Amino acid sequence: MKVIVTGTTGYIGQQVLARCVADPRITSVVALSRRSLPEYDHEPKVTVQIVPDFAHFDDDTIQTWKSAGACLWCLGLAMPPTPEIAHLLAFTYPQAFLDAFARISTDEDLLGFKFVSLSGALVEKDQSRSLWFLDQERKVRGQNELRVLTDTFSHPLIPSVVVRPGVVLTSSLTCNIIGLVGPAIQNAVLAAAIVDIGIAGVERDETVEWQGRCVENVELVRRGKVVLGR
Repeated sequence: MKVIVTGTTGYIGQQVLARCVADPRITSVVALSRRSLPEYDHEPKVTVQIVPDFAHFDDDTIQTWKSAGACLWCLGLAMPPTPEIAHLLAFTYPQAFLDAFARISTDEDLLGFKFVSLSGALVEKDQSRSLWFLDQERKVRGQNELRVLTDTFSHPLIPSVVVRPGVVLTSSLTCNIIGLVGPAIQNAVLAAAIVDIGIAGVERDETVEWQGRCVENVELVRRGKVVLGR
């Protein structure tokens, strides 16, 4: 299977890319990055595409996406420095990617593709709710979730999933301690879960709103540990 990964220099995205390389079910990876990834220069599975502006993809880059079965969208910032950057990350960039992918795809290609979007446990979809902290940041990302879940940014043929991890940590010991007071997940476990969702998808119940398409921290921990054999 061929997958596309964004956010490959970020804390979570770089783990997702490494997991893609390690997973034998994945045969090739297109890594979209603003800078080079020299650690993958000699990795035959990985094609790095330098993207200066995620609002605009050139034809050569788009052509490398053909036959891909999933996009693992890990591009983002927990706390964007300005509302303008928050809007770019939440709306402009995923919209531009999906529009470009749709241009080179048949309906059959779109139905067989999966868009897996990284979000967070504290993200708030209810725009009328009063929040005690990070109100705008959480609601903007909540709007992003709604766009993904409602119609995959105006591309309803593309199956979409939102993953909502809690606090993401490197150490399993620290993760277990933090997990006593709130949702937490080890980075490697989260990456394994995201990749597995991109490959195998999720079970859905269309009679329940968003059922199965919002994967919460508990299920991410369970699924990631199963993949890693823990």
